[in-house]
Amino acid sequence: MAYAHSHGVVHRDIKPENVMLSGRHALVTDFGVAKAVSEATGRQTLTTAGVALGTPTYMSPEQAAADPHTDHRADIYAFGVVAYELLTGLPPFVGATPQAVLAAHVTTAALPVTNHRASIPPALAELVMRCLEKKPADRWQSADELIPQLEAVLTPSGGMTPTTTLPIGAVAPRRRNWPLVAGGAGVVVLAVVGWLAFQRFRAAAPRIERLAVIPFDNRTGKPEHDEFGAMAADWITRGLVEARLAEVVPTQVVAAAVAKAGEQPAENLAARVARLTGATKLVTGAFFRAGDSLRFQAEVLDAGGSKVVAAVQPVTVLPVAVMEALERLRQKTLGALALAVDPVWGRWAEMSSAPPSVEAYRLYVRAQETFWRDLPAAERLVHEALTLDSTYTTARISLAIILTNVERWAEADSVLRLVEASGGALAPGDRLAVNMVRGWLDGDEDAVYRLFVRDSLLLGDGDGRRQFGWEAIKLNRPQEALRTFARVNPRSLEMAGTPQYWEQVSYAHHMLGDHAAELTSTRQGREQFPRSALLARIEAATLAALGRIDELTVLADAARNLPWPDEYSGVYGELLVNVAAEFTAHRDSAHGHEFANRAVAWYAAQPVAERNRLRYGHVLALFQTGRLTEALPLLETPCQVSIDGVNCLGWTGVLGARRGDTAVVRGETQAIEGLTLTPRVLQQYQAYWLAAIACARGDLDTAVEQLRQAISKGYTAGGYGIWLHRDPLFVPLHGHAAFQEMLRPKG
Repeated sequence: MAYAHSHGVVHRDIKPENVMLSGRHALVTDFGVAKAVSEATGRQTLTTAGVALGTPTYMSPEQAAADPHTDHRADIYAFGVVAYELLTGLPPFVGATPQAVLAAHVTTAALPVTNHRASIPPALAELVMRCLEKKPADRWQSADELIPQLEAVLTPSGGMTPTTTLPIGAVAPRRRNWPLVAGGAGVVVLAVVGWLAFQRFRAAAPRIERLAVIPFDNRTGKPEHDEFGAMAADWITRGLVEARLAEVVPTQVVAAAVAKAGEQPAENLAARVARLTGATKLVTGAFFRAGDSLRFQAEVLDAGGSKVVAAVQPVTVLPVAVMEALERLRQKTLGALALAVDPVWGRWAEMSSAPPSVEAYRLYVRAQETFWRDLPAAERLVHEALTLDSTYTTARISLAIILTNVERWAEADSVLRLVEASGGALAPGDRLAVNMVRGWLDGDEDAVYRLFVRDSLLLGDGDGRRQFGWEAIKLNRPQEALRTFARVNPRSLEMAGTPQYWEQVSYAHHMLGDHAAELTSTRQGREQFPRSALLARIEAATLAALGRIDELTVLADAARNLPWPDEYSGVYGELLVNVAAEFTAHRDSAHGHEFANRAVAWYAAQPVAERNRLRYGHVLALFQTGRLTEALPLLETPCQVSIDGVNCLGWTGVLGARRGDTAVVRGETQAIEGLTLTPRVLQQYQAYWLAAIACARGDLDTAVEQLRQAISKGYTAGGYGIWLHRDPLFVPLHGHAAFQEMLRPKG
């Protein structure tokens, strides 16, 4: 590169494919882009206005925007991308479309390489990150300048002392919704539009990787006002998330950091929170008594907590109008940041949702905190919030999400239709959530996945990336999911309460048939969450796949004492059924039969009311043991037009087919086909059971086609590649080529 630059040549397409190894030497090859542009333009400038040339993954921001002033420093940026990928296994920006990647180069700061690989020497990490600066003037200025820096890093007694080292943080804005321009020309159009916006303000825009809002201090002397401090932080945080141009540390992560920081009172609180969360700017504040009113004030600090970056005009209101104060404070905070930090943010000043009542907002926040632990409790809290304030759109959307999680699809659809019919303008986060839930209700998992891909630039290290990985798993894309999960710190403050991360990593390994890696990840999760019944269930199935009987027996016996049931771990009988199915899928029918019998005994021992609620698990266990006659009485309850009704009709048809009762098969098939189920996602159950009945009567081609229909209508079963390969209803398909192709991971 140094030689080429010294001769006035900019390569413009540095990437791994264009670096060849000869012994211990690396040679840059393929100057085709440089030559082509030079000959076409008759000059040395390598970019013509409106033409972006190169490979999106390795393009500098100025290349992405087809800046006619692109020079040799674009190669320095590309070198940084290649180095980043060599050190971490991933380029700094990934996306499903070239547009997404190009936009990331222009607008998004790369995560520090140490976030992915903590063992990288600080000097080397600093060197690489400086190559990736957005502004060419902030990078190393030439290959000649970079060479001695690299040599210093390689010298055992030498090396550089980086001016800054960014701590590993976990931030994941959940709300994201930006439309993309499709097609090859769209790449250039989007890049140019994004670059022009960036160029307009780039002289004033500092480097902001992360923002955190610390709960405000209550200086009123009234403990009953304590909650206003947390509410202020949460409300401002939500506004910053919607601003979208910086990563924002979630409220619960900041709260955990504040609690932990309190253990070391000798250190500046703001600095400690910044260290724990990886924040580079912090919003802090307090509120006071002012006669009969409350006075809120805030300021923006640097990461050290000692320098004020921007002051926010105070807001004074009566205590009964606290939400009005918080909304005004949020707007003023955004405005202060717009003036002192990044003027681009000013356009968001009018885009926040109207604030709810204080009581409704308080209940909503409690519901969010309860979501992972207790869905029924979260649902009750959201209902209470809506009773107090029926105009609270965000709470209504949250209710729809809760209902989809417990598969009460028709109720979720009714709730979402109220939001869609309201006609009011939605904040960006609410709009994303509405589109996401609508995709689920329409059975269009592809649309939901595209929604996440479209806004993948805003996913940070934590729960946002985990959700994106889960969407990939649901579409049988485990490798993509693992690449995403690799960029998540599962022990970060943000992920501290979510064993679902380990669940989903394990599922991805399972789908790839890598059960050794699956066991490793599951056990890592159980070390972090030793009382998780969910992870115990997954580990048990993994041990069955590996044939490790002794360990499985010990685990299965111990798992009885875990906290069963709950919304996410199911019941203990499911552990036994899954183990039996996994053994059968791996052609160990003896152990499969043994654990299925244990499941039958467990279901039979439950109280009558519980046994009725769990009847389909009981039927499945009996089916696995071949005790079909015992299963029939469990299906005598009349079938209704619902998920329960489809399951009832389906099982009756399957058992009829296995017993050779053609009249029952015909009757149940016609009944299932005649159902009119809304929303569309419910139709997946019709297709699934038609496939199961076809398989039971030996029509394997029809079974595969119906399974395709089920998947097209939203059937995922936690990632359809996970359950279908061991589903006892489809054992006859294990040798069917089309079925195996259906299960083959897609990415």
